[in-house]
Amino acid sequence: MSSNWLLQVAYDGTVYRGWQRQRDAGTVQGELEQALTDLFGCDLRVSGCSRTDAGVHALAQQVSLCVPEYPPIPPNNARKALNDRLPDDICVRSIEVVSADFHARFSNVGKAYVYLLAPHAHKHPFLGRFSWTMPRNLALAEMQRAAAALIGTHDFTTFSCVADRDDAGNTRTLYQCRVEELDGLLVVKVVGDGFLYRMVRRIVGFLVGVGSGRISPEDTGRLLAARDRNGGFSTAPPQGLFLYDVFFDEDQRDSWELEVMPLLFPPRP
Repeated sequence: MSSNWLLQVAYDGTVYRGWQRQRDAGTVQGELEQALTDLFGCDLRVSGCSRTDAGVHALAQQVSLCVPEYPPIPPNNARKALNDRLPDDICVRSIEVVSADFHARFSNVGKAYVYLLAPHAHKHPFLGRFSWTMPRNLALAEMQRAAAALIGTHDFTTFSCVADRDDAGNTRTLYQCRVEELDGLLVVKVVGDGFLYRMVRRIVGFLVGVGSGRISPEDTGRLLAARDRNGGFSTAPPQGLFLYDVFFDEDQRDSWELEVMPLLFPPRP
């Protein structure tokens, strides 16, 4: 009898063409499935909770899969064996056995994303692959006002790149949207029940537009109502974005706080 496992996977997405398996490109899912196939000696496929784009990172990609009864490998032993087989920029942080009806994508109730902005004055040679360096200082208070106006349930068409095929359309709920200064960086924190394609990167691009004075915070409601993907602001580049956490409990989602900066996360949860 097979067993249903939940893996928590972290990765530096710099060199990958995103999470989702592709025929002719290196992806995180492809690397993980190859390691699992090598370990168990049979073809295994996984389901991730988020299809992160090329260049986007994750601290807590949640991955579910059914593993065969034989060979009988305890989850902790499997975690160590998988990490021996995976490249250094991907690691399995934990494995747990879950119920047969659990699915990483459909069982979660929300996700937390973090985006790092590096002011030009704090330009750092080791942060370039994990942040978006700003050419000038940004108006933090204005960004915070605009971010607060995005909290709640809205049609986020303006903040998406393509039409969504989900039954929910383009309506999503944000429980948090905050901008804070931490350790010399500006940190954008977004928690929601789900996200449209490139929605967080669009939100960050909008907030940078506000912080640079090109957009007024008072325009936030108008842009939401317009439902126009050509909203007059850019999409933030991928390298500053982290899938930070995934929630299977509403209380954890609603009370979430950023405990440590993404680059300082512990090797195991």
